[in-house]
Amino acid sequence: MAGPIRMALGAGVLASCLGMVLAQTMASRSAVHPLVGQATGRNTPVEAPSHSAGYAVTLEPDRNGHYRADVEVAGRRVRMLVDTGATMVALTREDADALGVRPMPSDFRLSLNTANGAVQAAMVTLAQINVGGISALDVPAVVMPPGVMQESLLGMSFLRKLGGFEVASGKLILRP
Repeated sequence: MAGPIRMALGAGVLASCLGMVLAQTMASRSAVHPLVGQATGRNTPVEAPSHSAGYAVTLEPDRNGHYRADVEVAGRRVRMLVDTGATMVALTREDADALGVRPMPSDFRLSLNTANGAVQAAMVTLAQINVGGISALDVPAVVMPPGVMQESLLGMSFLRKLGGFEVASGKLILRP
């Protein structure tokens, strides 16, 4: 009986030690990346690891709790819904036209399943996307057929290129 008890106590001590290490790691990470300011829609300085400095972009939710960003593509701006559930940046046909992204009708051959059913979209690569002072290069995106979406989506093909993103105190924070 002493053996099982000794093993249980050993496992408890190990779990306790791992918990303390995890707590210290989390505390040190939050100390490495604190926000210095919380200016809405503006770049806010963050303390970055010693090898690089950067700025975070903080987005306030709208009255429905959604986050929207003014996104710049090829020097033109479009308002997009930030959607972590969207695999890719998805442009409405109208926003794509306004940005100068005009795929040919024959390019609409990518089959996608959306909440509105199956559609044929055009695969494109956006050379650069800027949100605040954060830029991402060569971002895969799709152009949706007219009438499929009400607004463009800033999806994971952009967000994955960031250093990180999180919701804190109800605000969405994008980190370079």
